[in-house]
Amino acid sequence: MVKWEFNLNLLLGLSDVLDISFAEIARRSGIKQQMLSRYIQQDFVVSVGTLIKICNALRMPIYYFVAENGASVIPVRENATVPCDEWHSIKWDGKAAEDVFHKSRISWTDVSKAMGIKSQNARKRFLEGTRFPVDEFFNTCTNLQVSPYNFIIDRNRQEEKKRHKGGSKKSGVPRAFSAKMDEIKPSEIKELRKEIAELRATISSIQEQYEMLRQDYNALAYRVSVKIDTINNSHLSIAAEPETENTRKDI
Repeated sequence: MVKWEFNLNLLLGLSDVLDISFAEIARRSGIKQQMLSRYIQQDFVVSVGTLIKICNALRMPIYYFVAENGASVIPVRENATVPCDEWHSIKWDGKAAEDVFHKSRISWTDVSKAMGIKSQNARKRFLEGTRFPVDEFFNTCTNLQVSPYNFIIDRNRQEEKKRHKGGSKKSGVPRAFSAKMDEIKPSEIKELRKEIAELRATISSIQEQYEMLRQDYNALAYRVSVKIDTINNSHLSIAAEPETENTRKDI
């Protein structure tokens, strides 16, 4: 049985992951900052529609927010977003519900029981998706054993799988690493970035010192070469030549 869950830790640490403020995230996503704060404070559960809106605004593949069988990913900033020219807008396909449930022999009555609400309300949430809390959506997918990607159309997910063959389905990294990445806290990620920046600065300093030493060496080698040539061309070199029959005088 596959279990899908919402990666809440990523939403809570989104500011650190992207290195921008929650106010900026709200501005880009077109969400009121007060409402986003309530999501972060867990006063309200974000809806599927709002999550898709955030992902599209930030160009983040939605699979980062989906934990499968307990394996979730906190992406690093360099991999968290997709370049603009490679980005595919994420969409909700509620109309697919009719076909998916029909093929799986799942009635709307079964869906409503899995959701704990009336049948007409269950159908409306799947068709619209706008007021569908993510927790409820993923729980329903788990209970019915239908993939959430039947309804969330994320072409970036397919591109990611092509670019990283043999890796994790969600992140393109080996599964052994993927299972542990959810344990990394945003504060630890920030500290790691700081250490990486310091290491890069140290490497840059070493490279500068190496270049200075190389220039000093070349200058020294040039001066030594000039002195040797001067000595070879001076009268000292003539005096040092061995005597010949023409130059030797009889005693």
